Amino acid sequence: MKYDPNIESRNGITLIDEHRVRKEAQLSTREAFDYTRAVVKHFIRKPDPMVVPVYAFEVIEETPEKESRYGTYIYAYEMMRLGMLSRDERAVIDVSYPYYHNGIPVDVKHDILQMGWRSYPKLLKFLNAVFQQQRYQDIHSGNFMKDQDGEYRVIDLEGFNGYPLNQPKNDWITR
Repeated sequence: MKYDPNIESRNGITLIDEHRVRKEAQLSTREAFDYTRAVVKHFIRKPDPMVVPVYAFEVIEETPEKESRYGTYIYAYEMMRLGMLSRDERAVIDVSYPYYHNGIPVDVKHDILQMGWRSYPKLLKFLNAVFQQQRYQDIHSGNFMKDQDGEYRVIDLEGFNGYPLNQPKNDWITR
């Protein structure tokens, strides 16, 4: 497996050890923060084979909106360090999103998608599952990596952005 040698140049990412990374991020509303915290804690409690394993969540700072123009909610989570995707795998992910409608693949004969089905069928099956669930919204190649077994995983948990938390479509988080 090839790891990103420049991982710490990524915004908010630090290498803890050879197996774990820490992502620090900031949100400006309580609603977004509460939602993100619930998502991260859900994946700590109930690991998902499509999502990077998450080990810990930490609140670093909370300054509610009423104390400033925007709130400051700084947090961090620790997750498994994953391997990089190839250039072709990244290209397949980056062109796939427009070819789905309401989570269903549209039969389009795009050259890169055709190459993906030939060379990376596991990746396309993974993307089909991500799209069909309709929970993850931030689809681009920077938000997916592979684990040591070659399984694809979502890595940017902020892409599960379906707040407010109390909507029926979010019952997967609270159960």
